[in-house]
Amino acid sequence: MKKLYTAALILLAGCASTESNTEVTSTILDYGIYGQSSLTGEYSASNTPNDSVLMGKSGKVTKQTTEIAAQVGTTFGYCFEVKAGQKKVEVTKSITSPEMIDDDGKIYTSMSYSKTLKLKNGTTSNCHFYFIEEKWEAVTGDWLFEVFHEGKLLTKKQFSLI
Repeated sequence: MKKLYTAALILLAGCASTESNTEVTSTILDYGIYGQSSLTGEYSASNTPNDSVLMGKSGKVTKQTTEIAAQVGTTFGYCFEVKAGQKKVEVTKSITSPEMIDDDGKIYTSMSYSKTLKLKNGTTSNCHFYFIEEKWEAVTGDWLFEVFHEGKLLTKKQFSLI
């Protein structure tokens, strides 16, 4: 009886670790400058310039490029697909930018926030954008966009604001 019990525990442990070790992969679908988006709201994200992240449906990519004009009203970034054997995947989106100084003198060089993505049939797509709302955000230089899952880099794309 002990052997059966031990075998059952080993089998259960193997099943549990298979679920948690399911590989999560991602590929970039498109990138560049995006058209007008329809905003549906925002949610709190303390490590961002406005302490929030805008939510909504993005417009379509209007120009596939990594060179972006640094102008208020510009939305740039990329859309990506995630594949996993799970129903939900927690990702962290981060952006590293040249130094931005807001109207209160606060300096920003990086921002990040977490988001739970729901998968259907093992896949989903999502986007990682930056919308330049204020003049102080339109800084030239290299901007690096990255998406992580459990510390593992899934996707990255660098843009140059000119």
